[in-house]
Amino acid sequence: MNSTLKFQTFLTLSLQDMASRVQLSGPQEAEKYVLHMIEDGEIFASINQKDGMVSFHDNPEKYNNPAMLHNIDQEMLKCIELDERLKAMDQEITVNPQFVQKVIDSGFPP
Repeated sequence: MNSTLKFQTFLTLSLQDMASRVQLSGPQEAEKYVLHMIEDGEIFASINQKDGMVSFHDNPEKYNNPAMLHNIDQEMLKCIELDERLKAMDQEITVNPQFVQKVIDSGFPP
């Protein structure tokens, strides 16, 4: 069985079209969401107020400089540390006598 996924990509899109595609009340609400996503760095876009068009742009960050690689490394270390803390918490919970008794009483394996 051969199936093909189709993706529709937009370089520009009107706020009205955007609002109707995602079932918002109108272009003003769409603009609010787009501005919020731009401010949060979720998307790279600009809005032409005159014609109500949103132009989408490529991410300007190239991720190929020492500072960015250092930031990525630091974020990965945070993730590893968080994973270790979660594993430790899970271990503490599974050997906690109160937890073990509740599991036994409920009839479900831990």
